[in-house]
Amino acid sequence: MRIALFHNVVSGGAKRAIYESCRTLKSNGHTIDLFILDTADSDFLPLDGLIRNKFVFPVKKHLPGYTDRSIKSIFKWFGSQSVLKKRQVLIADKINNGNYDLCFVHLCVYTQAPYILRYLTIPSVYYCHEPLRIAHEEFIEGPRQRLISTLCNFYSKTFLLKEERRNIAAASLVITNSYFTREYILRAYGINSFVSYFAVDSEKFKPLKINKENMVLTVGAFHPRKGFRFLIRAISRIDNGIRPKLVIIGDKYYYDELKELTSLAMEKNVLLETLYNVSDEELIGYYNKAKVFVYAPYLEPFGLAPLEAISCAVPVVAVCEGGVRETVINNVTGILAERDEEEFANAISFLLINEQDAQKMGTQGRNYVINKWTWQNSYEMLIKNFNRAIKSYSQNKVNC
Repeated sequence: MRIALFHNVVSGGAKRAIYESCRTLKSNGHTIDLFILDTADSDFLPLDGLIRNKFVFPVKKHLPGYTDRSIKSIFKWFGSQSVLKKRQVLIADKINNGNYDLCFVHLCVYTQAPYILRYLTIPSVYYCHEPLRIAHEEFIEGPRQRLISTLCNFYSKTFLLKEERRNIAAASLVITNSYFTREYILRAYGINSFVSYFAVDSEKFKPLKINKENMVLTVGAFHPRKGFRFLIRAISRIDNGIRPKLVIIGDKYYYDELKELTSLAMEKNVLLETLYNVSDEELIGYYNKAKVFVYAPYLEPFGLAPLEAISCAVPVVAVCEGGVRETVINNVTGILAERDEEEFANAISFLLINEQDAQKMGTQGRNYVINKWTWQNSYEMLIKNFNRAIKSYSQNKVNC
């Protein structure tokens, strides 16, 4: 197939999924042209060696920084939509006239479902990593009444949600990362979608001959939704004699949240280390040094990090909610616990004390990833959905 790929994502799981999808598509003989805005991250897992052509469209000078939540930036956020819409009309026009079989669309960090979906006249597949959560959920932890948060919530729940509904409804086919997210999309938008799982490169994320340290690891953006405060409180309940250090590796930096986490860790007597935007080599090293990988985000759509840890033969303790229930097998590759600090602490303590059980879970997890969570398996699901989108588009064209 000749595929046009559009995204406006920054570093993190979504970008890794795009990178690995491109890698497997190319290895299976497909050609990809990349269309991005200049606000997209091109440094983290660059796609240049996997694509044929790259087209970059400027918008950055008209938009606020993705993590900028200052009063000054709010007015830029409100005015950003017309800029995004105009640029994506131009991108869609270039794709529509490019003789592509299909356009593979990923999220835009400013809108979630991007405007380009409205303007494509070729088959389109939208990978919905998650609905516009700020418009559907209340913050569990973190600031609730601050003026900026109030303005952002109002903007998202009124104007942006309406645009999101129109954009996602325009896709020929919507695919997503888990059955949990599939059900969320159905509830939020009344749209059917199909699961196309992410995977892990088990040749890259693998066990290394590195000595374990008395530490537990978690990975995710420095955001209240990632549940890092819960982890600190849970670890503070572990006996002082075995209490591990908590290492957080983040990919998006919210300074206020980092300050809150540091303060809470000091209050709870938890040794905390925070790292930002580390290389894959460093990340894999930390996975291997950790005795346990801990994971407690709120309603995480999929959670690629636990699978990466499992691929490195590290047992996982995770909160039993969201898409994580589809990747972690309880008492086989890790422990799924309730969002209860005492229960979570006990699960970590069990794996710290019972090293043979931890090693057994690590070995079982490694085999589990090798057998099920391969990018070739992911590719086969993806191509099936590509063909489904092309067929759906053709049928709708005939009916019109």
